[in-house]
Parts: sequence; structure tokens; C-alpha cells
Amino acid sequence: MLEVGVLGLGAIGHVIGAPFLEKSGVRIHFYNRSTRPVFRFQPFDRPFIQQNIACEQELPKESIVLDWLFICLKTYHYQGAESWLRALISAQTRVVVLRNGLNLTAPLLPFTTAEHILPVLVDAPTQYDQGEASYVQMRPARLLLPPHPLSEELRALLHESEIAIAITSDFKTASWSKLLESASLGAIMCLSGQTCRIFKRSEIRALYRSLLQEGIAVAKADGAQLSIDYVELMLEKLSTYPSEKGSSMLTDRQSGRPIEVMAKSGAIAQRGVELGIPTPLHTSFSALLEVVNREGE
Repeated sequence: MLEVGVLGLGAIGHVIGAPFLEKSGVRIHFYNRSTRPVFRFQPFDRPFIQQNIACEQELPKESIVLDWLFICLKTYHYQGAESWLRALISAQTRVVVLRNGLNLTAPLLPFTTAEHILPVLVDAPTQYDQGEASYVQMRPARLLLPPHPLSEELRALLHESEIAIAITSDFKTASWSKLLESASLGAIMCLSGQTCRIFKRSEIRALYRSLLQEGIAVAKADGAQLSIDYVELMLEKLSTYPSEKGSSMLTDRQSGRPIEVMAKSGAIAQRGVELGIPTPLHTSFSALLEVVNREGE
């Protein structure tokens, strides 16, 4: 029996946890800071899932040696999750970090070796439906992996699921591409308090373009090989989003949770300082987002 754990049962935790609920030969374990006795999830173009689950809120009393641990935490969760990581990660545990950003492996190195950590970029727009108390997936899920000994193992583990998996030879460029999009979109929506409908305004689309262009300068200085038409591709992609699409940063603000500043615009601004690239827009947005965070304290 394969022992699989999911740490963090938010949007991504539901996307990655769903395929294991009925998978033969697998025992799934959920760990979350708040109770979730029922797994309620609407996959994209698939039947609704509602299933009672055992979701641990405290460190498990019985020692379980996990074969796989999927970490679905935001950056600000790591500091409070050290005891969990120490308890759940053994010498044989393959650790999958599902998060968009830079340096995904670094926070896990105190608990295991780089050979046992697989950083994964996630494209799976999923929003929480307050009325139904469930997560709703808006598009098919896609995971992007680096060349790594664990990449093919993860592909085999998920081959029966609806999750598409791709391996890229340039994980740095892919990481920057995803970061620039999510940081720029997220900051605008979070600070305005509006969903994608705000981008119907030409001046807001122009601001989005400027944020992308500023970030590209930092990404290229860091070694990312973004395409010459990256900005136009992102604007074209933006035009396909429904007006009601939000972002994780907007959802966090609306729910009174901390905003991932230093994983988004803050990360771009900080890397800009390190590389000598000015980032006045992302620096300003980071400062404003920090003000929002302090208001929630």
C-alpha cells in the first residue's frame, strides 16, 4: 500500500488530492490547520466529489512513513509548519512542492535532500464557492516539472488522473513566466478588490503591461529566456479569462488571510535589488500590499 500525504487542503490541495481518493493501492492522508471533515470539490468537466475524509489538524500520534508528500502551502505557512514537516518527511519520502514562484526547494532542505524534493509549477485555476462550501476548478489542471529523477515517478503516479504533466528543460524560465503573470495580475486584483473584470479598462491593461515589462528585465538578468512576444501572449491569455475569475491574493484579502507579498511582487523587487535592476512598480505594489497585510493584523 502506497502512503500518500497532502499537507494543506486549500485549492491546490483539492486538485492534487482528488485523484487519490479512489485510487487503488493508495492510502491518502490529509493534513490541514483547520478541520475539513468533508472533501467537497468540483473538478473541471467531471462529476462533483463529496466524500468524508480524515483530516489531521494535529501532529499524528501514530508514525506513518509516507512514500509521497504533496506540499500545498503558501510561503507564509512554512514557518508554522516546521514541526509538521519534521514529522511527515522521512528518509524515503518523496516531497512534491506545488507552488508558483522561485526557489521552491530551499524551504524544504532542512528536512530532506534535494534529490527527494520535486518543485512543481501549477496551472489549475480553482476558486472557493462560499455558497456550496466547495472548491471549483475552472480549467484542466497542468503541472510543469523540471528534469529530475522524481519527475517520471510522479508522471507514473498520476497517469490515470485528469492532470496533465509536462517536463521542461528550462524550469527557470517557466518559473519566471508564471511568477510575472501571477504577481502582476494578483497585485492589481488584490489592491483594487476586483476580479478580472477590471481588465476591461484600457488603463488597467496598460498597467498590467508595465508590470510585466518591468519584471521581464529582472527575469532576463536572472537568466530566464522569456520570448520576445511574452507580454503580448500574456495579454492575449488575459482576454480569455472570464470576468469573474479572481486570484489567490484577492481571495486571501477577502478572507482576511495574509497576502503572499514576498512570494510575488516582493520576490521580483528583491531579486531586482540583488541584480541591480530598478523595479519601481513592483516595489510600490509590495509596499501597498504590506499595508494591507498590517491592516489585517
